Amino acid sequence: MTSAISLAFGTKNILQNLQAQNPQNKLISLSETSGVARLMLLDVSGLPTVFANPITFKVLNELPQPAYKDFFAFINLQLDPDHAKILRASVDHFLDQERPLGLRAFALLEKDKASSEYTILMSWDHVNDYHAWISSTSFAPFESFYKQSQYSYRETAYNRVSLTR
Repeated sequence: MTSAISLAFGTKNILQNLQAQNPQNKLISLSETSGVARLMLLDVSGLPTVFANPITFKVLNELPQPAYKDFFAFINLQLDPDHAKILRASVDHFLDQERPLGLRAFALLEKDKASSEYTILMSWDHVNDYHAWISSTSFAPFESFYKQSQYSYRETAYNRVSLTR
């Protein structure tokens, strides 16, 4: 299991240079799907970060042997200690079940500098697989958190992109 995942946002040129200068790190380039031209590099290598101002997460649990595909979903939650325990138990239960169709990577992350902030990072073959999962029975462990404002629920989606010149 990877111990940490970090990410950074920036312009295409800056992220291109980071990716080119750091082939040892597994840097995945992503673009937000909302129509906003927001680019991100996601470092899933577990190596020391190469970002000047990274957002760093501790990996609490993840699917073994993740395969990062084309569609990424991030669910961000702010939880008190009791609800964090519920989320961790929900993730443990989910990871013990059969994997939903199209799910290639799943990780529960805790923000490095703020222990009440959690992120569920997922990679899917296709956006439709993600939406099918949300309406399936395998989503049940997470239903109590879904779109709940008391947990500062925030969902963002990204597509994998190439930054090559």
